[in-house]
Amino acid sequence: MVGPAGRVESALKLACGERLDGAILDIKPACEMSFVVADVLCERGVPFLFVTGYDDVTIVPAALRRARRLSKPVADQQLLEVASEVFTVRTS
Repeated sequence: MVGPAGRVESALKLACGERLDGAILDIKPACEMSFVVADVLCERGVPFLFVTGYDDVTIVPAALRRARRLSKPVADQQLLEVASEVFTVRTS
């Protein structure tokens, strides 16, 4: 496990430099938007999900709207279940 990262700058360092199996991103940590981190994760092929207090899907850039999103507050069990689904490697 790496993190947590409370700021986008710290999250970017982790997203760019660490071996990651998956990530959970708050859409707006510390009054910053984390979409740049999501972009890096997409480029690296790292699965992620958003956790947010925002109900409006239009806040998420169109290219990232397919990412799973959970609304705050999220129950621990729900977070574990969704993370397991998102982070599970699928082979075809």
